[in-house]
Amino acid sequence: MTNPPTVLHQLTERHGVRKTWLADAVGISVIHLYNVASGTRPLTKELAIRIASAMRLDDVERAALVGSSRPDMRKRQPKARGESTKRAVEQEEEPIID
Repeated sequence: MTNPPTVLHQLTERHGVRKTWLADAVGISVIHLYNVASGTRPLTKELAIRIASAMRLDDVERAALVGSSRPDMRKRQPKARGESTKRAVEQEEEPIID
């Protein structure tokens, strides 16, 4: 897998796309796009597809960008609040007192 920030940077440079325009075109903040471009935030598959569409990338460029993304982790079911703490307490054994 190719490094997402590198692929994104190369494509924006090659197409002469300003990140401010791109952020507006895909509906995210400029700060979020800069974080994705710097690697401090992940490039999700959904965002990669939106970027590819906004930039009108060809099939090869689109595949490179989407291929460098990772699944959107927010779509997983979150744990119920306190669930892991509750399980830890339930599994805790009574102390042995002599």
